Amino acid sequence: MQTRLGVIFVPLLALFISSCPPPAARELTWGVLDVTTNASNTVASGGKHLAVWGDGSFTCNDSDNAQFPNQLPAGISKKEASPGNVQSFITTDEFVYIRLSCGRHSFPVREFTVTNGTLHIHGEETSLPGTITTATLDLTR
Repeated sequence: MQTRLGVIFVPLLALFISSCPPPAARELTWGVLDVTTNASNTVASGGKHLAVWGDGSFTCNDSDNAQFPNQLPAGISKKEASPGNVQSFITTDEFVYIRLSCGRHSFPVREFTVTNGTLHIHGEETSLPGTITTATLDLTR
């Protein structure tokens, strides 16, 4: 059985009025949802701009299990949002690790997909004052 994953980037922002003490240090955390079992863990901080994407360099095979001689890049498209509200989140598209495309290569041209390597999932949040906070989650096979 293949495990299907989607990464949920969940920031929360507490707004304070001028008479309140300054907020605690900002923290950026992750949420990961396994859409096969619906198991999840979540929660984080927040801001005015959010982004999440994935990338890495992988060992890749074609449908005949022939391995490409060099590692190839693959990733998850960057998603961005400017929520402008107190609580928000951004998600990657659903993906299956071993179906991530390494592109079409060789002669004759064949499609290669990920077999091994580390997918680095990046999150970035820009706070209302303009502070940028980043986080990385590594998925390795």
